[in-house]
Amino acid sequence: MRKYLRLFLIMGLLIGLTPVPISAFAQETLSVPQGTLSVQTNILQKTVKSIEDLINAKDEDAESLTFRIQALKQVIELSISEAKELKVKILTLEDVKRPLDKLNEKELAWRQNQIEKLNAAIEYYENRRKLLTEQDPITLEWIKSEAQIFKEWRENNFLPLADSIIDFLLIQQEQRAIKTTQERLKKITRDLQSLEKKGVRNLKPLFNLLTKAETAINESVELNKQAVVLFWDKQNLGITTSTATSTEPIEPIPPPLVRDLVRDSLNKIREAYQIFIEMSSLVRKLFILR
Repeated sequence: MRKYLRLFLIMGLLIGLTPVPISAFAQETLSVPQGTLSVQTNILQKTVKSIEDLINAKDEDAESLTFRIQALKQVIELSISEAKELKVKILTLEDVKRPLDKLNEKELAWRQNQIEKLNAAIEYYENRRKLLTEQDPITLEWIKSEAQIFKEWRENNFLPLADSIIDFLLIQQEQRAIKTTQERLKKITRDLQSLEKKGVRNLKPLFNLLTKAETAINESVELNKQAVVLFWDKQNLGITTSTATSTEPIEPIPPPLVRDLVRDSLNKIREAYQIFIEMSSLVRKLFILR
């Protein structure tokens, strides 16, 4: 009976140690530095060349002009979709495990400010689209001018906004990945302690691995905290810069490495899961296959 109970406990530990895949939001985090709006961003990257072609266009035959009008329309439509997608992501934060009412006052105020900026961006794009449909006549020079205006506005206004929102979403997503891993660590710890109380031997290697996993998770937490600090430093810097009245030239400041810190933090989570896998294999070696 005791042997059966011991085997049951070991199997329970084995089940507890079986690593679950890092959740979808955590896996998405690794690819977000290339763009949270992956579909829209990839398409827009392809249309950037269209804008450049519009700006540098030389011929003005009817067929070429029609093509360029359609190209500009496409760029505008894709930009509207991109802005709306970001708005959806930030509006639906309440649908994830960290509900909206748990955001602190500063986060809520920042979120509302970003929504207002996104609304303004969507309105700007829609106005450009309306202007394109109402302009008469449309000449090659006018198309080139519109493309240049659009390109500069997007680079100076929308892209910084999108970067800030993506950084915020990354931090939130990665915090949930950390929480999931911490819960798994607690479960494994309880299982090992239970086995120890039952008098099961040869648990020291498992406890050693557990300590390594805990260290990796703690390092992940610290990296995420650093990302949070850098994120708000970036926001404060943006406010300070926008209200500055000095006419002296200001050297560009390298952007904070929020996404790099989030990626490093998630890599620590992956490291912890690899240790969980190693523990599972060790359980099999020490107890199940012996």
